[in-house]
Amino acid sequence: MSPAAVPVTVALPGYHHTAELVAGIVELAGMNPTFVAPPVAGAEIADLPLLDYVTRRLGGDDTMTAVPVFPARAFVLSWIHAAGDARRVTDPNPTATIYARGLLTDRGERVEAIAVAPRSAVRGIPGLQPLFDEPGEAERADYARTGVYPILSVIVVRTELLERERWLASNVFRAFEVARRRYFARLADIRGSRVPIPSVAGHVRGLRSVFGPDLGPYGLEPNRATMEAFVRYAAEQSVIAAPPDDVAELFADVEPFVDYTDGS
Repeated sequence: MSPAAVPVTVALPGYHHTAELVAGIVELAGMNPTFVAPPVAGAEIADLPLLDYVTRRLGGDDTMTAVPVFPARAFVLSWIHAAGDARRVTDPNPTATIYARGLLTDRGERVEAIAVAPRSAVRGIPGLQPLFDEPGEAERADYARTGVYPILSVIVVRTELLERERWLASNVFRAFEVARRRYFARLADIRGSRVPIPSVAGHVRGLRSVFGPDLGPYGLEPNRATMEAFVRYAAEQSVIAAPPDDVAELFADVEPFVDYTDGS
C-alpha cells in the first residue's frame, strides 16, 4: 500500500459478496482501509439502511453522500406478515416496510396491519401469519411488471472526504463492483461447488433466466426504477415530504465501470 494512501474506516456487515474487500483480495485503490462491524460513528465509508440515508439527505443532512452500491436487497413479499393488531407490532425492517406497503398498494392489496421482516426474524411472535403462502410467483410477476428489486442498504462516504479526494467515489464503486462480480462468478462456476448447497450454479442460471444476466447490479441506471419507486412510496406514506426531482441527486458521480478482470 502506498504511503500516500488515504486512511479510511469502513463499517461493513459480513456480506459474502464483499468478503474479498475485507480480505484485501480486491483493493480499495488509493485507500488504506480498516474494516469494522457497524454501526461505527465517524466511519468514512459505511453501509447504511436506505431509508436512513434518504431521510437524512432529503432532510438537509449532507454529512454523507451515497455511491450507487447496494449491498443488501431482497424481494420483500415473502417478508410480509399479517398482524391481528398492528399496534403490537414493531416493524423489524423499516426500509423493507416502505417497499412492502408500496408494492401492496400498487397490487391493490390490503396494507393496514403488517410486519415486514424475513420469516426467521419473526418466528414465534404470536399473531403473525405470512401474507403470501407462495410469494415467489408474485415477486417474479411484480419484477417483470415494474423492474423493482428492493434495495435495503447503500454505501455512503463522508462528504468532506469526497470533496477533498474527488477520485474516491469512483474507486469505491469499482472495488465493490469487482468484489460482487467475482462472487457471482464463483457461484456460477459449474466446475465445483463454492458453497455447501446442491446445484448452486444451476440455481444461479435459473435466476438469470428470470431476472437477467446481472443479478443485483450496482450503478444508478440499472437501479433507477427501484430508487424511483422507493422515494415515491416514501412520499406516499408521508415518510418524506416529496421525492427529489431526480434520484441522481442522492448519489455521487462515479465513472462507468470497465471490467479489466476475468471475474475469477
